[in-house]
Amino acid sequence: MGLRALAAEWLRCLREPMFAVAAICEGSAQLYAALPADAVLRHSLSEGRFETDEYCRPSLTAPLLGVNEAGLAVAVLGCFAPEGRTAPGALLARDCLERFEEVEAALAWCRVRPGAAGHALLFADARGGLCAVDRRGAVAERVAPEAGLICLGVSPEVSAALREALADGEAALHAELAALWGGDLAGADPVARCTRLVVPERSL
Repeated sequence: MGLRALAAEWLRCLREPMFAVAAICEGSAQLYAALPADAVLRHSLSEGRFETDEYCRPSLTAPLLGVNEAGLAVAVLGCFAPEGRTAPGALLARDCLERFEEVEAALAWCRVRPGAAGHALLFADARGGLCAVDRRGAVAERVAPEAGLICLGVSPEVSAALREALADGEAALHAELAALWGGDLAGADPVARCTRLVVPERSL
């Protein structure tokens, strides 16, 4: 790999979340995503049906993680498509937040949209729906929760540790996620219709 390619990969790692997690936590669906250092919280008055709260990079319009006023939340893993490809994951996330109220409607729409490979979208809604569409391979695959958890971008061993933590409650899950990332971690709560920093804890 040449120096230019190495530099591009380094920049990509700086600006993209490295993992995303969806969980049924103490009776409600929650999303979590690792944030790049420059992520900001924004309230968006969209041109679609719903307003949103979301974390994004200052220079980009598409979200990394967000929730709309109807109670649909989405997190993105792998936001940037190769040059010349259409509908990168973060733009699909933006469309879903503006259009849909429930996981199944957003999932069905995303699975048939033309778009770049290399990303995954995690969804949760206020009714307890939880699912993902993974387009990191050749085809779009539906990913269902296992024991109330979907983990993307982590090893099977880490997934098992997070599943054990989830069984002990929200605080234990947050602690495990903090140990995994060590930086800002955002959560989206579909029931409360809000996003928040969960690790480390601080007021916004």
